[in-house]
Amino acid sequence: MVSGTNDNNNNKTPKDKGTISIQGLLNILGLLLALLALAFIIIVLAKRRNNVKIYIEEGDEKVLIGKEKVTKDNRELDLNKYYNKYKEDEYKIVLSKSISKKLDKKTVNLTVHDKKESFVVDYDSKEYIYRT
Repeated sequence: MVSGTNDNNNNKTPKDKGTISIQGLLNILGLLLALLALAFIIIVLAKRRNNVKIYIEEGDEKVLIGKEKVTKDNRELDLNKYYNKYKEDEYKIVLSKSISKKLDKKTVNLTVHDKKESFVVDYDSKEYIYRT
């Protein structure tokens, strides 16, 4: 039998260098595509993250009723959907530590039951709490 030919005994034939380099290129391309998909997923999850928690107080307990998102560019919170559901005028608004740091000395505007309020965030190395 001639060396380097394929027969029915499944003898391995040596691959030429062109096939090996194409296979390596495809492996690298697949790895890059997987890394790109992972980066995209991380970016989407980071963008969707809510950084404001809305509470109402019932007795001595605070009950989380919703989460919202504010940014440096969009500092508006519309709490009318919570008012329509819970018929409460007083809410506890908790800004996460990271957004509190970004919004330090900036004004956040609230709308509750068609009343407009605003408050200035005062970052103190922790989350910022505001009560309506």
